[in-house]
Amino acid sequence: MRLQGRVAAITGGALGIGRATARLFAAEGAAVAIGDIDAAGADLLAKEIRGGGGRALAVGVDVGDTGQVQATPASRTPRRSSSIPKPRGIACCA
Repeated sequence: MRLQGRVAAITGGALGIGRATARLFAAEGAAVAIGDIDAAGADLLAKEIRGGGGRALAVGVDVGDTGQVQATPASRTPRRSSSIPKPRGIACCA
């Protein structure tokens, strides 16, 4: 598991390349924060990943809205506010 102990925030994660990226990163051991304007789709994927033993958090977010991005759990510094700590990088797949 190449990404064990790492955190990935993935935008556009509900479908297509973003979904594939979230699945791959989770399979490699990363905790993933799945952001998408389609909150229901992101939630389904997060449940799928957690069902397979991974760590995932779904976040309904429009990355074109700075306020929404800054308000996401993946953007918060304190680790205790979320089951997933702050990421060091973001994969934008939208």
